[in-house]
Amino acid sequence: MLTVRSNHLQFDRQLARDLGEDLPRVLRRAVNQTAVEIVGKSGVGRRSFSGYAPVEGYFQKWTKRAFDKPVPFTQRAATMSFASTRRPVARLFIKDRAGKGTPAAKYLRPQITGEYRGHTRWEKFLIAKGLMRSNEYAMPGAGIRLNRYGNVPTRVYPEIVAQLRIGTEGIGNATGKTMKRRKARGIGRVFVPGARDQGRGGNADSLPRGIWQRKADGTIVPLFIFTTNRPAYEERFRFRQWTAQTVRQRLPVWVRRHADAILRKPNRPRRR
Repeated sequence: MLTVRSNHLQFDRQLARDLGEDLPRVLRRAVNQTAVEIVGKSGVGRRSFSGYAPVEGYFQKWTKRAFDKPVPFTQRAATMSFASTRRPVARLFIKDRAGKGTPAAKYLRPQITGEYRGHTRWEKFLIAKGLMRSNEYAMPGAGIRLNRYGNVPTRVYPEIVAQLRIGTEGIGNATGKTMKRRKARGIGRVFVPGARDQGRGGNADSLPRGIWQRKADGTIVPLFIFTTNRPAYEERFRFRQWTAQTVRQRLPVWVRRHADAILRKPNRPRRR
């Protein structure tokens, strides 16, 4: 969580005196507008905002700067809470909830702080099924063609679950008839060396730990390789640094703009 706050002492003291009782309202508007510029339209949520909310905020531009072809879910990962007149502080968050898949906060946090990542939902599933050890991590192998974002296509996971027959209470498991049809179409069998049905994979004992596929032509390719080397991320998404720079640049602009709008109102008494 990051904060966008205002201290009127940092601004022109004469401007603060001219605004008088209107100063807290100006600060609230300026803080909120700066935060909205950072998170963009997708980060504002359902709450209406009377100011200008750009479709693509700074956060979206930062993700494109830091990552190669970030998915739309990542670009829309920033959200905010609004400042009030009494407390001119807006808070910026990385969303920590997701309907399906991994929440953005979970996989972006290591990119922001440069730490090791934890187990993904897929890895936890494999560990729970006894196919992977608790100290292992599943890395995509040469047998998986990554999508344009550099990620494993979502369709790959249910196909593996079906072939390995590890669906919950049998749901989603491939039947013998389905397996025969796949074989007839030239689709190879998926197996885990050392698992309970490893014998159907053939020559499994000589393969590194992972999830493998025997293709129709007899070649064996890795879909996932299990490794005990915990994946680590460098600090490549400088969210805190870029936010601080943006606040220093944009907050004074919005303070001046909202202050001018109030001071230009007709019949407004001038203060000395």
